[in-house]
Amino acid sequence: MQYLQHLPKRLSESPSLRDTVALFCSVLGDYRRGREATEFLLLPSYGKALNSLRRAIKTGQGLKIETLASIMMLERTESVFDRGRDTICLRHTEAIATMIQKIGPPKADDQLHLGLVSDSYGTLAVHFLKTGQDNFLSQDPWKGIIEENISTLLENKEAQPHLKRLLALCNEGFGNLPKLVRRCQMVHFGPRDSEAAEKAAQLMSNLADMEGALELAYLELFEKTADLGLICDRIDPNSITRSSYELSSVYLAQFLVSSLGLQLYMLRMLYDCSIVYNPDGTPDLYARLTELCVKVWKYGPYLKSLEACVASSTLSNILPTLNLQT
Repeated sequence: MQYLQHLPKRLSESPSLRDTVALFCSVLGDYRRGREATEFLLLPSYGKALNSLRRAIKTGQGLKIETLASIMMLERTESVFDRGRDTICLRHTEAIATMIQKIGPPKADDQLHLGLVSDSYGTLAVHFLKTGQDNFLSQDPWKGIIEENISTLLENKEAQPHLKRLLALCNEGFGNLPKLVRRCQMVHFGPRDSEAAEKAAQLMSNLADMEGALELAYLELFEKTADLGLICDRIDPNSITRSSYELSSVYLAQFLVSSLGLQLYMLRMLYDCSIVYNPDGTPDLYARLTELCVKVWKYGPYLKSLEACVASSTLSNILPTLNLQT
């Protein structure tokens, strides 16, 4: 949530943003104090935040940057602190995607708008994957803006080119993912004939190329940041992997875990296709999937040390590893 630092000076411009920030601070404070969670529908501050947001939209402020910030704060607050209301969060995410596209690319001098667009990238990538919609953030001009902004979050300038290279591949991968999933479904549920086998072979080749490029870019960034002392592998007897990663930057952890998550999606589709069309390669692919899961788990102890609202952004990349290993 890199945009938080830019909120204070914009609060006076939007009652909706003030009320949503007040809700966020209230539930975060209760969480930190260890208080029992209260259902959001029973919180007066939640009702106030919703009413303020409705008023903002009804009075023609729906495409203001502050209203976008308000909805994004509300989505993050509900998804982290009021779990189980997926339908509500889905509506927030759909609104975020629509607003970002209608407002247009951020101006270089609007750090709040830039931060909101960059922060929404991970959430919207998963949303577009679930809905099958095209990911406009992986296209120009959004693509270049997001890659440039996110790469600067890693303060070490020696590592930034490696991060930017990985971001470009992730952007391309997330942009292609909905189409790849549809192609994978056609392979599984379509007829089993020579034409289907040819399509499956082409799909598997595409997946292998993209997964291999992601792995190489990940390793380059990991090795560079390890050389710079930004990440290290420590013995950890309390971890199921017996060692875990210590990192100097939360952004670096999020980037690396996200890229592993995308690599996992690619490798899992490749594995599933191989069961039908290349069974001889299935054992090796399963072994690679297992190794990838272990890599993700080694970030677990560090992620657990973060604020819930920050660590939760990596859940979509961690949960598939649990499903694979059960």
